[in-house]
Amino acid sequence: MQKIVLVRHGERLDNVDPMFYKKNNQKHLKWNPPLTEDGILMAEQTSESLVEQLKETPIKAIYCSPYLRCLQTAKPLSELTGLPIKIEYGLIEWGLDSWIGPNGFQFLSGGELETEIERRYESKTNNNSEKAKLLFDGDYEMCLKKVEHNEDYPKCYRRMRKFWDAFQEKEINKRQVLQGKGAIVFVSHYGTAECLYENMKGKPEESVYSGILDIPYCGTAMFQRESDNTKWKKVHKFKKLWNLD
Repeated sequence: MQKIVLVRHGERLDNVDPMFYKKNNQKHLKWNPPLTEDGILMAEQTSESLVEQLKETPIKAIYCSPYLRCLQTAKPLSELTGLPIKIEYGLIEWGLDSWIGPNGFQFLSGGELETEIERRYESKTNNNSEKAKLLFDGDYEMCLKKVEHNEDYPKCYRRMRKFWDAFQEKEINKRQVLQGKGAIVFVSHYGTAECLYENMKGKPEESVYSGILDIPYCGTAMFQRESDNTKWKKVHKFKKLWNLD
């Protein structure tokens, strides 16, 4: 059995505190907000649940958008499995100016990224330098190396179709990342998770529009197939694997 899990990032800080980026010299994060403390807990609980659920089909690889909130979401899963995070531009946020800023996609460098991860764990650990470290796969070659700025929804849907086709050819067919049995995890955003989900279901572009799916923070959806060269089938739609009550 082979499985693919789609994960949306956890709760983002700007949705709780819209002016966070003006505080404590964080203007560089206006278009790349981190998770809230609850968002980090969502990611941790989701990762623990996925590892438990996928015991019979162990996770083989983790692919992630380069945005801070997605990397924070993927981090506990990487730690639990010992797998490096594969940065994939194809999973980047839907490219609306109102979401990514007028200058297009903005990411953090390696040093900046570790500093921000460390800052988010300040209240949780005394060993910030260790907590801040992320394990990356420096040899991974992305399926999409460039994403168009200022996408409308149909363009985002077509981008995810292009990504899914390229991913199947490069990672599944050629590299055989799922050879035998196992699972892979995609960590991305609402728009790209929605578009990838609909593409994997084979839904035609003209019948898809934004907001049709209820995708909670850290919501997960799953597909599976029996073996190589068989069709992917939906196991379940997006749902929560966490409980903060």
